[in-house]
Amino acid sequence: MTKPCNAATYRAATLKLALAHEPKVIVEVGVYAGALSALLATIPSREKQFIVDSWEGGYSNFDQKHMDSIAQDVISWAKTQPKLTVYRMRSIEGAKLFEAESIDFFHTDGDHSIEGITDDIRAVLVDTGTYVVDLATHNMHDDLSGIVATSANLSGKTVTGGVADASDVNFSAV
Repeated sequence: MTKPCNAATYRAATLKLALAHEPKVIVEVGVYAGALSALLATIPSREKQFIVDSWEGGYSNFDQKHMDSIAQDVISWAKTQPKLTVYRMRSIEGAKLFEAESIDFFHTDGDHSIEGITDDIRAVLVDTGTYVVDLATHNMHDDLSGIVATSANLSGKTVTGGVADASDVNFSAV
């Protein structure tokens, strides 16, 4: 079994991936203290960067008072950064802020359960112009008909049986 990378290595790899795609619009869901946010803020092609995080719950068993303090620190830092907006809300609400195909780079690191990650991705990638996201009642989106919001680098975007796909997904080594 291989050892997972540490947080610094993960952030560096994520930044390298983002830089390779020269994103103009960056959206992060779940940022905790904003370490990756600070790196993404250095991307030269960046025109807009959005942070969506509720800072709710017990991440790493921290209490809500701690999470509120972390949120205030990130919000204060973000006010010093050009082109950066923070939305303190859950991802399902944050997804409604973005138009279809308006996001060039999306990173989720919110609820770390498989269900939470899946919900974050679904909430942002589903075109709410053709489908109303209701994660409380839908496990799969079999009735999707709209185009999902994906990178402009992807072609042949389709939705089949609730699964988003693209014909030329290519992740280079990081």
